[in-house]
Amino acid sequence: MIASLFGAAVIGIALGVLGSGGSILTIPVLVFGLGVSEATAIASSLVIVGAISAVGTAMAAQRGLVVARCLILFGLPGVVGAAGGGLLAPLAPEWIQMGVFTALVVAAAWITARASVVMSATPGCGPWPRAAAAGAGIGALTGFVGVGGGFLLVPALLRFGGLGLERAVGTSLALIALNCAVGLAGQLIGPAPGLLPPVTLALFVGMGVAGMIAGRHLGRFLPAKAVRVAFIALLAIIAVYTLWHTLVIASG
Repeated sequence: MIASLFGAAVIGIALGVLGSGGSILTIPVLVFGLGVSEATAIASSLVIVGAISAVGTAMAAQRGLVVARCLILFGLPGVVGAAGGGLLAPLAPEWIQMGVFTALVVAAAWITARASVVMSATPGCGPWPRAAAAGAGIGALTGFVGVGGGFLLVPALLRFGGLGLERAVGTSLALIALNCAVGLAGQLIGPAPGLLPPVTLALFVGMGVAGMIAGRHLGRFLPAKAVRVAFIALLAIIAVYTLWHTLVIASG
């Protein structure tokens, strides 16, 4: 349990520094650290990451780092996508959800690496059709596999919005909180997904918020490129371990 709570702090740090990585880290911590089922981990991650991101959004908004136009262009289509993904999630076998999750981890590493060198020079979060399509797709993934989508949102906000890393992170946290809330609601409409006990959820959220506060301060002193390289390496490790667990241990 102590190791899992340490993992919750790391989740918060990732969200604070990168505006992403929360659910990508939460699901392995819950599945491999606490030994809960994939379905419970996916639903619980929406609660944990959503709550941590909501606190981070309030912190970012105080500093003027949440861009309203991007929030609307990505957020409204994301609500529709997250609701649809949440409705489908309880109907899908767990191995399919974890397989999609593993593929997303690999995609996250590639997109994060690409976003570190590809930036948009055009401000304003446009063109809107591409932003809306990205928001809807990321929202659907949020509801289906319990990921907040920040690892996709931050590169998209950098690429389409030209926001700069700090504003992309702040806006991403707001979108993650929104997507998690809608995705969880979609799951609760269908068969009950099962959640961790409230006390356990509160402990994870508390440790995550503490980690986020530390991450926000830490991010001011770390080179963005070095942080992204470390995150890519972490994603690679998670992808390999999750794939191995899904194919070897779960099948055996």
